[in-house]
Amino acid sequence: MVPNFIMSKKFIPACLIAAALTPLTVHSVELDVYKFAELGVAGSDNQQFGGNEEFIATVKPSVELSFSGNRFDSKVIAEVEFFRFNEEDFDQIDPRLHLSTSGTLVDNLVYLNSSLDIAKSLPEDDFFDLVEDSETQSNFRFNPFIARQIGRFADLFIGYGHRSLDNEIDGTIDSQQNTLSFSLARNPRFGGFIWGVGGNIDRDDTNGVNIRYDSVYGSLGATIDDIWFFQGLGGVETNNFSELTGGDDRTTFLEASLRWNPSERTSLKVGYSDRFFAEGPVLEFSHRLENSTYSARWTRSITSSEVDLGVISTFNDSISTTTLPGSSVDLIGADGTSDRSVPFVNEQITLGYKVAGRRSDLIVDLLYSLQNELLGESRGEDLIGRIIFDRQLSALTTVRLQYEHRAAIDNADDTSNENRVGVKFIYNFDRKERAEIIEDKAIFGQ
Repeated sequence: MVPNFIMSKKFIPACLIAAALTPLTVHSVELDVYKFAELGVAGSDNQQFGGNEEFIATVKPSVELSFSGNRFDSKVIAEVEFFRFNEEDFDQIDPRLHLSTSGTLVDNLVYLNSSLDIAKSLPEDDFFDLVEDSETQSNFRFNPFIARQIGRFADLFIGYGHRSLDNEIDGTIDSQQNTLSFSLARNPRFGGFIWGVGGNIDRDDTNGVNIRYDSVYGSLGATIDDIWFFQGLGGVETNNFSELTGGDDRTTFLEASLRWNPSERTSLKVGYSDRFFAEGPVLEFSHRLENSTYSARWTRSITSSEVDLGVISTFNDSISTTTLPGSSVDLIGADGTSDRSVPFVNEQITLGYKVAGRRSDLIVDLLYSLQNELLGESRGEDLIGRIIFDRQLSALTTVRLQYEHRAAIDNADDTSNENRVGVKFIYNFDRKERAEIIEDKAIFGQ
């Protein structure tokens, strides 16, 4: 069981203070300050505007402070974005603050990741929120963990994760998720016979809706010539998603997968998964050339948060060598929303192509999501096709162009389509090295 003090409202402020003070205790701290200004125009034929085109002008100055020390790296980002809605004759100002810190508490043993975001609620699905007095929202993450390599025998991981969302910063936590995780597994890089054991305890509370999820599992596998990796995984998971049973549901799960990793540039995983909410193929693929990357993924998960494809990053730097079932439910979505309380199965397919040049970056991707209510007949489909192009005009200026086409089909088979276009100029006062494209920081991301 999760200790009671973890669920206490007093626990959150205490963690925030500790996270904020951590960089100040680091010896030999290096402080870097960066200043940016962004000017942009975006347009949409979103149906929320009655089918009329809407053009939105934005201005966003920002300041970033980076602290680097021998144990911790921390970051503070403060920014204010001004929106001008042309057709609606409407203005909105959204100040935002981001705090994050990560580092080592005890060498080679105890680590910490934490972050805090404060901003107005601007749901991605609505393109931009037209509520003049939108609520201020705080999103907090706190993740201390133990990680230790026990020779060539196994890797040990014990971690606690907390995430909370407060839509009004009034002392009342609207949504929170607490997870305890454990795993002990032999690392595939040592070759030969591979094994692992682990478990999870999950407790989620969103607007009075409580969800419990627990799991224990074991895995067996083997590596062949450091290129092929086979793994079979099975266990038991318990949850209270189904209110019809009047108690907890206990089910077994199985997954078998084969990974092909001929080089550091190529990774392919194919498999089959059978869990209480869905069964079917699993696919993860990544291939990197000198300046380009291809990516494909086919996954199934259960969630109670709104699915927003617009904030999903198509490309990850690596794909995990082992599949370990973590939290089976996510009540708080990637965009900070937590309006959905009925669990549903999200089957998701993503395809992407990325090319990075000396002064230009390009991403073309396609994302598809099929959502089926776990205990009912409600269903929906979402599709996004996206093109994002960055061009460095000078040492100080970058221009970003973006186009998106979105389509959605709801439970009544009603189809909606939307096109979004945008251009943004980013001025860097400090000649900071140009970063590669990150989808959730693109024009339509907050």
